[in-house]
Amino acid sequence: MSVLTNLLRCYEYCEKEGLVDVYNGNDTVLLPVYHSNITAAKNNNVLKVTLDENGDLLSAGFVGAGEVHIFPVTEASTARSGKKPAPHPLEDKMQYCISEIADADKFNAYMKEFNSFYGYVNNEEVKTFLTAIKHFLSNAQNYDMLLSKLPLRYIKKAGKGEKGKGAGEIQYTNEKGAAVQYDFKNTFLSFTVKCQDNKYLKVNTFHGLHNEFIRYTDETSIANCNQGICNISGNREAITYKHRGLMGNAKVVSVSNNKETYFGRFNEGSDIIKIGRKSSEKIHLMLKFLLENRNSNIHLAGSLFLANWFSGDIQNSIGFDISKTEFDDYMDDEMQTPVSEKNREIGKLFIKGSEKLNPFDKYYVMLVDKSSNGRISLKYYNEMQNSQLKENLEAWQDKYIWEKKNFKKNLYYPWVPTLKKILLAAYGIEKEGKLITRDKVKKENKEGFSKAQFQKLVIALLEGRSVPSNIKNALAQNIRNRQRYDKTWNDVLTVSLAILSEGKKEDNEMREKDCQTRSYLYGRLLSVYDKLENDVLWDKNKKQGLGKSSAIRATNAERYWNAFVNKPYTMMETLERSTRYCVEYMKSNGLGGFFKTMDEAKDEILKLLDTEENRKKINAQLDSDFIFGYYAQKKEFFTKKEKEVKEEDNE
Repeated sequence: MSVLTNLLRCYEYCEKEGLVDVYNGNDTVLLPVYHSNITAAKNNNVLKVTLDENGDLLSAGFVGAGEVHIFPVTEASTARSGKKPAPHPLEDKMQYCISEIADADKFNAYMKEFNSFYGYVNNEEVKTFLTAIKHFLSNAQNYDMLLSKLPLRYIKKAGKGEKGKGAGEIQYTNEKGAAVQYDFKNTFLSFTVKCQDNKYLKVNTFHGLHNEFIRYTDETSIANCNQGICNISGNREAITYKHRGLMGNAKVVSVSNNKETYFGRFNEGSDIIKIGRKSSEKIHLMLKFLLENRNSNIHLAGSLFLANWFSGDIQNSIGFDISKTEFDDYMDDEMQTPVSEKNREIGKLFIKGSEKLNPFDKYYVMLVDKSSNGRISLKYYNEMQNSQLKENLEAWQDKYIWEKKNFKKNLYYPWVPTLKKILLAAYGIEKEGKLITRDKVKKENKEGFSKAQFQKLVIALLEGRSVPSNIKNALAQNIRNRQRYDKTWNDVLTVSLAILSEGKKEDNEMREKDCQTRSYLYGRLLSVYDKLENDVLWDKNKKQGLGKSSAIRATNAERYWNAFVNKPYTMMETLERSTRYCVEYMKSNGLGGFFKTMDEAKDEILKLLDTEENRKKINAQLDSDFIFGYYAQKKEFFTKKEKEVKEEDNE
């Protein structure tokens, strides 16, 4: 099924389930066809006008920021450019619907649209509602009436100059006594009518009005538009070539003016695809909902968004989000060994809401990129059974589960890096103690690189593939350059261990001796030198009363990290000389026990390295396996040290 067909079917499903035009003030509304919405901003862009049934003004006030308002639109007004008046038929900006402010052409066009709809309506309640608005619009003093009702002090109205300049501009005094300028031209006017039974009807939530406008538009479309078979629905409809814009006015479907796209196959660009107006509305409103609904829309990078939903849960009410794991917050006092069989069976915890997936439903996902101000690209689309999705997620987890340490509880817990953390570890640059993408440093790239990498990761995860090789290679390179990361090294390290391990989960612990490669052993050795000097530096800090919060200088192992990876044998001799003072310090300052542990580890490593095969490539560059040896040795040191401290406390 094509993406456009699927969006149409989803909207029709929502119609049957009563999910269209459901407004509760909080959740995103799946709009009825031929309607749009506006969100009130902090700059007072929406003015609420309350009338009685006679059209007399009862009150006026700006709508609170964040409130969403629904209103009818025409085919032309959904994508008006400003070159030709294309008013909305009922509610609009004041430069269209208030005669004192509006340009004559705009106001006349607005009243024509309003009166056309007004003349069509037979429903008594809707007619009464529209009659009140019509009386207000016809009142030449309506602008002055609005100003008189506003809670603003000392309002002064600007005069209307040549060609309407200055119309709609006012000046008032704020609470501090300062003069404030405001222009009503772009202020959107919303209508509420108080009925005789004290019932308030609003354009926003008046379903009877919405339904009347839909019937009106359908009938006028049949009379005024070309009829044809819609290539998406298969039904005979009024064909449209003016499709809604999304994410501003960017188009998903547009008529091509470039002959190269159709020459030789079609007579006109409009012949490439024919879409009925109503089908177009449903397709675009469904996509609009998916991109605005907080549960179905996931921002990845720049203008790249992921929209995902289910055949039985269009709203994604379970909050399913493939870009995040729950492991960052998930801890269990019993969870000491995250690679045990018990901890590998945690697929339900990998993705938020995955335990609620109905295996018989389908999962739909698309990557949407606003490639320019005028165009939206659908970069990727896929549909699969939920059972297949869950299988792919668990396969990803099995490959990339690692561990993190909760230092407060002194426990390790299972952890899977999020897609964003993978991207930052691979391509991030440390700035002010945080990893940020190169795109944010070099703004001229317009975040294109990050979007491309996010796209690769999402597709790999959803389709059960491995992390792309270019990202693995970037991580393998980054762990060789320890000096690049001051505050963020642990983030780069843990992500790299998770991704580069890919199925070798025994690497959380020390490998059996016969499984320790040359690179692994040198990684262990690097950890010994790092730990030896680090302990001495912390002990000196402690004796000076500086405490653990005080920073220490980088160890020689950190400083020579890259050189050690490139020429391990040569740099081993350098580190041996540069840490001799640490040996003497430990022996003379009551740290002999810790030194003994490290010395025994070093002796074991050197013996394992002393083979004929290793001697042949004595100074060869290390591969990425060195980081697993480094991690395992470091973890073993901490485990032994904690055990010794506990034993001393119990004596």
